[in-house]
Amino acid sequence: MADYNIFIYGEAEISYLKKRDKRLAEVIDKVGPIERKVIPDLFAALINSIVGQQISTKAHKTIWEKMVTALGEITPHVIDRLSDEELQRFGITFKKAAYIKSAAQKVLSGEFEIEALRTMPDEDVCTKLVELDGIGVWTAEMLMLFSMQRRNIFSFGDLALLRGMRMVYHHRVINKQLFTRYKKRFSPYASVASLYFWAVAGGAIIMEIEEKIKAVRNRDKSYRYKFFVAVKTTKIVCTPDCPAKPLEKNIVFYDTLNDALQTGYRPCKICMKEEYHDY
Repeated sequence: MADYNIFIYGEAEISYLKKRDKRLAEVIDKVGPIERKVIPDLFAALINSIVGQQISTKAHKTIWEKMVTALGEITPHVIDRLSDEELQRFGITFKKAAYIKSAAQKVLSGEFEIEALRTMPDEDVCTKLVELDGIGVWTAEMLMLFSMQRRNIFSFGDLALLRGMRMVYHHRVINKQLFTRYKKRFSPYASVASLYFWAVAGGAIIMEIEEKIKAVRNRDKSYRYKFFVAVKTTKIVCTPDCPAKPLEKNIVFYDTLNDALQTGYRPCKICMKEEYHDY
């Protein structure tokens, strides 16, 4: 069977990230420690990454579990003995089956020295891996994070990571320039930041959103200025206790008034008279 472990991080990484970013600090406190599985064996991890390309997390997990149950160890020899058709029976596409077979054959022949990756810097690991058929930058980055446990991996090609960041920072779009600024902020522990953004994207703090909706429904004055409610249809931002009651499907939440204003909203003249006149 494939061996698993968890991504190791501790107080040093957490303290650093919390000092560097207030919002990420709040996420870390709410989510708590994350135990994310890693696959120490590089070849098994490589195959796992190929299987996971462009499919949902659930589908990825299902296919991988079928493979591990049927094959036991995922080694170059085991994979090389399988036909493309046998691989496809696990739910793998024709192209992925070809990529997996090619990787096994190159490792067995010595054309690709997979263990040599362990001593290479991140950029060289990525460059070397993309020489393999079907391996792009995202797959290389996932291997570095979820097998090699490299500390500073932050993947612009990962849609779930970007979704988690948008949820935390309320950006409509995160372009490469903005993404690079965030990576610089989180370096040299961007891998740990990645774990928390993935957790957010997966709904790890969904109860906070439900709590905010409840506060808006009840016009709860105790939540005034703790967060802000922006109405997409009118481009107005309100406090949770505003007498006006917009449709829930038309609202988004912001942690600060300034964030909402920078996104193009203006203060409500009913619940934020002072801010409205200063705007």
